[in-house]
Amino acid sequence: MGNIRDEIGRTLKGYVALDSITNTYRENSIDGFLKEYFESMEYFKENPDDFGSEKIPGDIHNRSVNWALLRGKGKRTVVFIHHSDVVNVENYNEYKDYAFEPDKLGEALEISSDSLDSEAVDDLQSGNWLFGRGTADMKGGGAIQLSLMKEISKDEDRIGNIIVLAVPDEENLSAGMRHGVKILRRLKEKHGLDYKLMINSEPHQRVDYTKGMISQGSIAKMNFFVYVKGILTHAGKVLEGINPSGIMSRIVARTELNLDFVDEIEGEMSIPPTWVHVKDSKEVYDISTPESSIGYMNVLNFSTSPEEILKKLMAVCVEESDEYMKKYNDARDIFMEKTNRKTIGDKWPVHVVTFNELLDLLKEKGDEYYRKYDEFEKKIIDDLRFNKTSFVNANYELVEYIIKLINRQEMFIVAGMTMPLYPGVSNLFQEDVPDYLEMINRFTTREWKQEYMNRYYFTGISDLSYSSLNYDMESTLSQMENMPLWGKYYDIPFEDIKEIQMPCINIGPWGKDFHKISERVYREDLYERTPRIIEHVLEHVLKEETIQLNMKHQ
Repeated sequence: MGNIRDEIGRTLKGYVALDSITNTYRENSIDGFLKEYFESMEYFKENPDDFGSEKIPGDIHNRSVNWALLRGKGKRTVVFIHHSDVVNVENYNEYKDYAFEPDKLGEALEISSDSLDSEAVDDLQSGNWLFGRGTADMKGGGAIQLSLMKEISKDEDRIGNIIVLAVPDEENLSAGMRHGVKILRRLKEKHGLDYKLMINSEPHQRVDYTKGMISQGSIAKMNFFVYVKGILTHAGKVLEGINPSGIMSRIVARTELNLDFVDEIEGEMSIPPTWVHVKDSKEVYDISTPESSIGYMNVLNFSTSPEEILKKLMAVCVEESDEYMKKYNDARDIFMEKTNRKTIGDKWPVHVVTFNELLDLLKEKGDEYYRKYDEFEKKIIDDLRFNKTSFVNANYELVEYIIKLINRQEMFIVAGMTMPLYPGVSNLFQEDVPDYLEMINRFTTREWKQEYMNRYYFTGISDLSYSSLNYDMESTLSQMENMPLWGKYYDIPFEDIKEIQMPCINIGPWGKDFHKISERVYREDLYERTPRIIEHVLEHVLKEETIQLNMKHQ
């Protein structure tokens, strides 16, 4: 492969130096770097239409997806993807100025390593690890992909085609990959490409430090919300109203770490659900109960669809609200009896609905009310685009506004989805997929006496989620109606994904402590092993085309 080690080193140094912090205008610094990189290659000097930088429509930061197509003989094509954004460097504290300069950062940490744990100190002193923001997550993998393309471009007899897709925003909403799918479809149709494999090069973590790890899929990330409207009352008259926090706390307790929401496939287990944000409507303290409460549940699973998860969540909402109201009514009855009171308040009905059903209730009130919601929704979208609000707050404001327009002195529990959605994908659901684990282990045991382990799902969340569609598209699209702002501010190009569908694999260098001050990548993987493994997989994937071409010449 020539002296690819030096090429990776040079590329990574320049790539990491760019402070392309996610969800900021600084992500645009990538465009010039990659343009210059591709223009330096003889192939692209002769074929300037085979690479480009394409703006993401409507993106507030005006970010781009950068792509390059290296064409060879035949139609078989492998797609390299990597994300070019990184998380912020605030946690580097006094080392912040060195976060994007690995050599200087390493020197500074050697002088004072108080901010590192013992394992990170050992790795630093060994000299086997490269520290710095983005070295592992994931400009290391990006530098490998770019360097491999450059090296392969020198072979004028190369078989097959390689696409590199460098996307922004992976650490946020994956706007880059969601647009990148459209570029892949266009390239496929324009050049008649046959997509055989998508390779991501996110860093891998190890269970056994002697063994590497590949992943043949990517875990789903789904966000669900539950909104509870109570009946406001003075805390001294708590039995004359309903505290929504009481119901919300039961729903959270029932679902937090609930294994009913977990998938088990081929000896692997998805992550139990957790609530990442819960709040009530009160801005300041007072003696009244809150009017409403909202929470966001994160589900990381393998294959259970959004539709099935929402059904389970709705069932929990019904059961736990019933239990709370039974507790409430029992307490109310006992209190009335012991205090000789004839009546306290009313017995309020509880409506448990999806977000789409809530919209239907609003429509029943008439066009005038829905027009008001439509105008409010446009305002929220503008606020999102100009970073005046977060999608978490936007979701809450939209549901709250509908509830106020409906204006019933009744209780509501509303459940739905919220952005972003990363569909679960795995080669388990693809046809005619080679045994990549055996292929890689034959190579790595021969070359380095090292074994690699396999995971059917990369659990770090990745853009491989958009390589194929393992859900039923019709039912998935119907569930998107339960996601506020779907199709207006956020969407997923399911039709395009269906057209470019291909198996996927993550082959990346060993990394540790992503997003931390001690983020680092293993030098031997970065410079030698990972690029050689990827090259080996490329040769195998394109081998069938080689045989076909050779037969034509016989």
